[in-house]
Amino acid sequence: MRNIFVAIFFWPIILYAQSDCVTFCESDQGYSRSLFCSDYPYHSDEKGIIATSAGFEWNDTLTFIAVSLKDADSIENALKEYLTLYAEQSYQQEIPFIRSNLNRYNRQFFSYRNKSGESIVMINLFWKDRDNRNLNLKRPVFVDDGGYFFWKVRYNLKTKQFFGLKVNGKA
Repeated sequence: MRNIFVAIFFWPIILYAQSDCVTFCESDQGYSRSLFCSDYPYHSDEKGIIATSAGFEWNDTLTFIAVSLKDADSIENALKEYLTLYAEQSYQQEIPFIRSNLNRYNRQFFSYRNKSGESIVMINLFWKDRDNRNLNLKRPVFVDDGGYFFWKVRYNLKTKQFFGLKVNGKA
């Protein structure tokens, strides 16, 4: 009887920890990318972070979608140009550093539909040589502090526009 209880109690945890729906790839430029699928088993805290940064309220329905490798490649190419233009128009001192060190950031791609039904990709970027060498890139990584070592930006697949660039503060 005790064995049945242990199996029933721990079974959901085991299912939660295993997921084959994250596409993980190493870039030939030295960084890693994780693309999360539409039915990834997000923890409620992870969903909350994505929903809040997307402007959703607690009672809104957040619908996740998959981002393709082709879309991720297009976003990567557009990101370099966006950061160059943003650096020229912004007073944020971190942007030139980020732009010149873009290949030193690992990336995670989460995609969802906004309230208008448009496909949005949130790109979570974090410094690969910092104390996160052993981070599991197949799990969402969210950090509140850390300065320009951790930042995120969103991209609208329909309009091909970036928005919501947020560089973390320093503790």
